Amino acid sequence: GIGQAMADGCTKLRWDAWGPAEVVPTRSGSFEHLKEHQRVGVRWLLALHECSPGAILADEMGLGKTLQTLCFLDALAVRTRRPSLVVVPASLIDNWIAEVGRWTPRLGVLRYHASSGVEREEIRRQFFDDPRAYDLVVTTAGAVHCKEDRRTFFRKVGFEYMVCDEAHCLKNAASARHKELSKNVRCRRRLLLTGTPVQNKLSELATLLGFALAGDKGVAADIEVLQELAASLEEQQRTQAMRELQEVAAPLILRRLKADVLTELPAKRGVVTRLEMDPAQRAAYDEVVAANRTAARAAAKGPGRRQSKAWFVQAFHQLRRVSLHPLLGKSRLSPDVMRRFVDALIEVRPDFAKAPRARVDREVESWSDFEKHQAAVEYDLSMDFRVANDELFQSAKINELMRVHEEQVARGCKTLVFSQFTQFLDVVEAALSARGVAFCRLDGKTAIADRAGAVAAFQGEGGPSLFLASTKCGGTGLNLTAASAVVMLDLDFNPQNSRQAEDRAHRLGQVRDVVVHYLVCRNTIEEMILQRTMPKMMLDRHFGAHRAALEEATEGAFCEATAREPGDDCGDADLCGADGEAQAKVNEANVIKDFSAFLLGS
Repeated sequence: GIGQAMADGCTKLRWDAWGPAEVVPTRSGSFEHLKEHQRVGVRWLLALHECSPGAILADEMGLGKTLQTLCFLDALAVRTRRPSLVVVPASLIDNWIAEVGRWTPRLGVLRYHASSGVEREEIRRQFFDDPRAYDLVVTTAGAVHCKEDRRTFFRKVGFEYMVCDEAHCLKNAASARHKELSKNVRCRRRLLLTGTPVQNKLSELATLLGFALAGDKGVAADIEVLQELAASLEEQQRTQAMRELQEVAAPLILRRLKADVLTELPAKRGVVTRLEMDPAQRAAYDEVVAANRTAARAAAKGPGRRQSKAWFVQAFHQLRRVSLHPLLGKSRLSPDVMRRFVDALIEVRPDFAKAPRARVDREVESWSDFEKHQAAVEYDLSMDFRVANDELFQSAKINELMRVHEEQVARGCKTLVFSQFTQFLDVVEAALSARGVAFCRLDGKTAIADRAGAVAAFQGEGGPSLFLASTKCGGTGLNLTAASAVVMLDLDFNPQNSRQAEDRAHRLGQVRDVVVHYLVCRNTIEEMILQRTMPKMMLDRHFGAHRAALEEATEGAFCEATAREPGDDCGDADLCGADGEAQAKVNEANVIKDFSAFLLGS
């Protein structure tokens, strides 16, 4: 089994990874260009290749997991002609292929990604015409999801490795992605890459380990033992559980932190900025609070005695949008102007002209004020329905962003901006355009073919000084070290997503100190989110390679960290630790409880 294999290979693992720093032969000579911690990582991967069917390279974001993996595969290409499969998010395909060209140019790489079945069929033909020409196939989980691609390619080709980038997405064994990659790719071994190996639930790490060990050379019995261990660990005290899990997982997971290995990396500092709302924004916010409070209290006196949970969730998110900008609310147009706006839309939109008036009214009423403005611009409607430029700046967050940006420009520096809400990015984009500020933008609507160009433009000398990105799409895998300031316009219920985003700038290649600005409006529900998410203990820091760090992770330390009151300056900006999506749901549910009590209280 795996346990015996690891016991037999332990001496080799210790010697090969941390022994004499001999140069590892690679096809492209890539090993010679690595930093010392990256060389250790490559030697560790090569040692595990001899004695384990899988591994997890879990270095903190920004330490070069992609480069270490490519160098490892470059060394492997000297020994075997079997190709390896790299499964990445669609937004990272161009980055991976560019890194191959830069660091391992003698590896033959095939991009298995296309929008049409005909194009993918041509890619398959290209591969099978000369399979020995390709050492690396780069694809997405979406391609593996396609039944025809599974049948004609992924189950047909025998891969040496399946490498899964951003592997924390596989922590849920019940997810479609986990099941499809587990069952539909033929590979001898698996390598998972993630900067966040320890999530809030230890069982999720066991799921990742089980996935890593389930290649052709994996042993099912050992995977079951891991899962049973994780379940038992959930019952134990946290510190003891972490020690036991680290002992079991240590040979299979390599985890280094930037603070430990990159003494030359500039500092990262986090600042929580509490903002006073613009008067118009405060009035809009208070109006929504008053309306929801009246409705909640009226319902509490009625037969049902309470609004539904879904109602409170909807009311909460309505206030959350207004906390960003009043134009994300729905109160700008008076009933008379709203009626004339719908009349104008019916005249220019055939689908509206054919639909019943009541249905059209419901549709338009569901739009935010900014969406109404966008429709008025798109269909060249009256200026009465459009937003004036000064209204764009009735947001505390946009004004603070402008202030930070002006300071950055004065220093000759660039700024990276994240929001979870693409519609708010639309408003920010309009405000920047009104001020004549050049910017790049990347979100889920950005074509895959255009993403690399946006990054290159921002990274280049003389390029735009601002980069707007959605937290979900732009928060992983990208290298945006041209920025020395990161502005987080809103707080994520999963704080790890924010940390992923901020490390787009704080990573290898950064030459300036990085300041991360977390913007929070005073006396709003954003402070409820802050209270629930900020004090989380950084579990991944205590799961690093150093046992001394684990010794400090006592129950008292957890309590102390949880009790910490967030101040204006939060030190190194590792604000929120490694909460997973499960904890994000818990955080959100707790905030909704706080919010419902707020509405129903005095």
